[in-house]
Amino acid sequence: MIKLNLKDANIRYKKLGLGKNTDSCTAEQPHTVKHNRHNVACKLNYCNGGQSEKRVGYYGICSENIIRYNIEEKHREWCSNPECRCYLYYSGKTTYQGIINDYPEEWPCYESVTLMNWKVSAGNNKDGTPRKIKNAEEKSLCVLTTLLPKTKEEERIIIAAFIIDEVFTGDDETAGYVAANDDYCLDFSLNEAKQLHFWDYYANPKSPDQKAWKTGLIRYFNDEIAAKILLRMVEVKSDKEGKQKARNMLDYYVKLHKGLNNHTT
Repeated sequence: MIKLNLKDANIRYKKLGLGKNTDSCTAEQPHTVKHNRHNVACKLNYCNGGQSEKRVGYYGICSENIIRYNIEEKHREWCSNPECRCYLYYSGKTTYQGIINDYPEEWPCYESVTLMNWKVSAGNNKDGTPRKIKNAEEKSLCVLTTLLPKTKEEERIIIAAFIIDEVFTGDDETAGYVAANDDYCLDFSLNEAKQLHFWDYYANPKSPDQKAWKTGLIRYFNDEIAAKILLRMVEVKSDKEGKQKARNMLDYYVKLHKGLNNHTT
């Protein structure tokens, strides 16, 4: 296990209820706590666009096999919509190269530009009306989660995270969204993301033993959970630059919320 040795961490971690500076960031059993602070976890459809050694995806058009997977096996609502450019390709009305040529000016879905814009939208309801994000807060943590193909809900992973810099609740014409502070955003390689298990940290308030997301795209969690996730991100980052960036995010988050001991239970 990697030792973190974060500067002046002992006092700050104690305030978070995490004890002294730890030698490793192994996950504890998640427990039900009052979600005082509105840190957010977002559920994303799987997108392998732009996948590389450093990034899971979410930076381009899905591969042809994932387009088919999202439509044929997962029956994704937007992927299967006749207005979606990926569905136009799937139904033979355009070519795969055609949608690539038009990207990013005409992007087919929010997922395909998520890590390009570092912005997460609540999307639209089935009737086309925009959804709202009612409880997100600036300076809180946002984690982006997904399920890899052929995996079960209990295997949900975190593929990226950022400190929220902007919140738009949403209105009758535009869906709500949260956007990143450019200095504090972090994405993960596939190998790293596979070590970030969402349900190791989050528990449903009403059914803590049930690893089920069910409806909605947003889940809220408190500062203690946020700090533990950030600690784990420092540990799983495999390159020196990424590890330092993760440390900076953790330090910045703790600095922002000096009174965390008043908000955790």
